[in-house]
Amino acid sequence: MKEQKEIKKKTKKSKKNEVKNKNVGKIYAYIRVSTSHQDTENQRFEINKYCDARGLHVDSWENETISGVKDIKQRKLQRIISEAKAGDKIICTEVSRLGRSMQIFVTPEIFLTTTFL
Repeated sequence: MKEQKEIKKKTKKSKKNEVKNKNVGKIYAYIRVSTSHQDTENQRFEINKYCDARGLHVDSWENETISGVKDIKQRKLQRIISEAKAGDKIICTEVSRLGRSMQIFVTPEIFLTTTFL
């Protein structure tokens, strides 16, 4: 009897995960800090909270420690933007996590894919 309850719980959980991201493409979570002395956990917590409240599942987490003034071509963010397709989402905690230069914001893909908390 106890085993059956466990199986039912697992089945419900897997069905719940199938429903997540139903009308959305791949979801990327982008976390950036400038120095190794900074912690990424608060950004991860906020992104998880946002996704949980909306029934979303992050497919790919990208963490990097790099200055926001570095050229986007030197950052993991460029790879995410290049890889993202229509319907995909990039989630970050705030605009400043994407960068400190206005150049990044003239990229059309940023407006089409990015969600700010």
